[in-house]
Amino acid sequence: MIYILCGAVIFGTTYIGFGIANYYIKREKLFFELCQFCEKLKTDIGFLLMPLEEILSQASENYLSGLKDIADLCKNIIKGGNELTSEKLQQQLKCACINEEEKRLICGFFCMLGKSDEKTQIEQIESYKQRFSAAEQSCSADKKKYSPMYKKLGFLLGVAVCLFMI
Repeated sequence: MIYILCGAVIFGTTYIGFGIANYYIKREKLFFELCQFCEKLKTDIGFLLMPLEEILSQASENYLSGLKDIADLCKNIIKGGNELTSEKLQQQLKCACINEEEKRLICGFFCMLGKSDEKTQIEQIESYKQRFSAAEQSCSADKKKYSPMYKKLGFLLGVAVCLFMI
């Protein structure tokens, strides 16, 4: 009976370690997708001249992580007849994997879309892409450093608890 309990404890703490490690994976994926979205936006705005609502609809269909939720939120605000403002987006944006500074950066990016001429818009998108790329590199370094650590700590915590139980 004690072995079953020890197995369950080790499984539980390892699962918690993997859950914490997943936080870093989600952050990196979000900023990677934002960089991809910036490239797609430059193409869509520069060559295809697509309207913003259509671009956001495609983004919510094509992306899987937090970017899909952000694009859906922006699309719903625009469809509701409201102007997309940074304050409104920050209030409704609920993404656990980003901090307040990153939330302001993302909200600023989505709120500046469609507010200026094509050339200025592409320059702004390129500027935000560089900032997203820097954040992605930072998240990638954090993921490499912390993700394996939390997985191992979860397992080792379970082993330590089992040793105390025996």
